[in-house]
Amino acid sequence: MLKFADNTAIVAQVEIHLKRTLENLDDILKSSYKMKIMREKKTKVTVCSKDFENIKFKIDDNALKQMPNLNT
Repeated sequence: MLKFADNTAIVAQVEIHLKRTLENLDDILKSSYKMKIMREKKTKVTVCSKDFENIKFKIDDNALKQMPNLNT
């Protein structure tokens, strides 16, 4: 059986909530569905705000790439 999910957006107003959601999703995908988040190449983070914010997101010590601000 082939399992995959593609093009999913997770939105949060606070950075820590997004981090927790990603960690929880990663745990559920691994334990229940034998799936993993493709951290190295496909998973990216975008911050939507008036000013650029450089944030550091990691899952299992793998940094996620931050994309440019969409509001600029």
